[in-house]
Amino acid sequence: MSTVIDEVFEQFQKLLPPEDSVSTAPDAESGSASAGTAGDSETAASAAASEKAEPPPEPEPPCRRIERSRHGYDLELQAPPDRLIDAVSILDRAGFSLDIVSGADWPKDNQLEVLYDFFHWDGPHHITIRTRIPREKPEVPTISAIYPGALWHERETWEFYGIDFVGHPNLIHLILPDDQEGFPLRKDFKATDVDA
Repeated sequence: MSTVIDEVFEQFQKLLPPEDSVSTAPDAESGSASAGTAGDSETAASAAASEKAEPPPEPEPPCRRIERSRHGYDLELQAPPDRLIDAVSILDRAGFSLDIVSGADWPKDNQLEVLYDFFHWDGPHHITIRTRIPREKPEVPTISAIYPGALWHERETWEFYGIDFVGHPNLIHLILPDDQEGFPLRKDFKATDVDA
């Protein structure tokens, strides 16, 4: 009998199918072609290095099962912002509840990430949905129409990371003062002296 995790995994696979496998192995014909003359040692060395270089790793599938005993959750889904509502709706229909919404800052990738953690009492089962967005325009749709409890989580995530939850009815400060400048959990935030 299929568990709720199996059912959700199957629905996520339909929503965001894994990328088609693309061979990254060097082409045999192009690898045998000479890259230059015998006297051109720099070109020859470059060609030899590229032949020995390992191919880049295959991309992670958008949905993958996770070893719960090590990570604390069962499934992880990487969803683009335009598929977030569809993914969250799948969890709602399957009886999952929202646990937390949080953020992460990836300045080297010039991205922010929103993390949504959900749980189901029958396992208990835990699922994480991650969505990455550009730092220049950090926007994701609010999930509050599906999970009203997300309103508080989204406000806090907006307040600390500057992520705009499009459609949120009351995106105002929750913890920080109204005149707060910058977003304290971004890695480029510079703290200033504050009078206590």
